Amino acid sequence: MFVCEHLLKSLNDKHVRGLFQWFDANGNVCAWCNECAALAEASGSGPNRTPLQFKVESLCEKCFDPVRALNSGGILYR
Repeated sequence: MFVCEHLLKSLNDKHVRGLFQWFDANGNVCAWCNECAALAEASGSGPNRTPLQFKVESLCEKCFDPVRALNSGGILYR
């Protein structure tokens, strides 16, 4: 599982940051917070999309469960 740095930070400071998650082509769960989702949305779509650079961390499923619970379960995109 891959999460943005803000979601990882939420484990320490307990600040709710929202949660957007999806499965990548390899079946890994990927997730980011409201702030990162807004940046992605503002970057456009298709070939004109601005490349995004997020700092991400890898988490095991056991460590991701508290992130998901703290950030309200999240929206799952398929």
